[in-house]
Amino acid sequence: EEQASQMSQNLDPVRLADNPMAGEGAPIVGPDGLVESGNLRGLAIRRAYQRSFDSANRYRQFLLDNAERFGLDRSEVEQIKQPVLVRVRQNDLTMPQRVEFAEDANTATVARMSATETALSDSRRMTAKTLGLFNPDASGNLAAAGNRNFLRSFLEEGVPVSERGAMYQDNGEPSAELIARARNAVFAKAYDDSAVIAKLAEDPDSNIRNITNGLVVASGHIAKLRAGVTSGTLRDFGTDDLLAAIRKLSALRDNKQSVEGFLQKSSLFDELSLSDDAKAWLRFFDQNKMSAKRIGIM
Repeated sequence: EEQASQMSQNLDPVRLADNPMAGEGAPIVGPDGLVESGNLRGLAIRRAYQRSFDSANRYRQFLLDNAERFGLDRSEVEQIKQPVLVRVRQNDLTMPQRVEFAEDANTATVARMSATETALSDSRRMTAKTLGLFNPDASGNLAAAGNRNFLRSFLEEGVPVSERGAMYQDNGEPSAELIARARNAVFAKAYDDSAVIAKLAEDPDSNIRNITNGLVVASGHIAKLRAGVTSGTLRDFGTDDLLAAIRKLSALRDNKQSVEGFLQKSSLFDELSLSDDAKAWLRFFDQNKMSAKRIGIM
């Protein structure tokens, strides 16, 4: 609905004409007139006509001026009150083949960003206003009722209209995709480290799940602190040491090493690579690894 409303007021006639891509250009219809690709585009054009938008006048004039280019006679187009240019599929298809064609034609041709890339992109668009609405519970759950305003603001502020269809369930509840995307964006805003974000965003069996959940709980406060540091109103509290500890903890878990064993037997290289503050964070995470709540109030 949002896409149709936005598109109808901003019709680009050139982008609704001839195009080698099935998912772009004039809508594609079967011999029976049913739209197989471009339903949204067709809806937007009809709505522009129905509501007498200026975009409809521009679209109709474009069709008149380019009638010959599309193999039409201008006088024929002039007789149509609300002309719509379509491409007609010529080959015969069985119903299963038709369904397959429709699915292929409506598949995005641009590769989607990874969860980490999306998180970093979303975090850059997130304003202080939206961040101020972030209020996860002690387990890092963003689906709680207290976060509805945050999710709504996050959606309106940074998620393109074309991607919002998957953000809510049929019953109006936030989808798992919206929850994950908003969580990852706040996490990226706070920690701005792709390796750490990947642990949260892309690893379904993260070996630091409780810790990352706790970091989500704390991320809203940390993001605000970092904003203060950037603006010069606050002193840096040691984000680099925190991230170094998280990365080291993940590496130790991957190699089946204990934190205690590492700290007791750390080599000269490890001594140089981790500051005393980073080691303190490492001990804190290890001591509270069973409680996201305790980590969240760090």
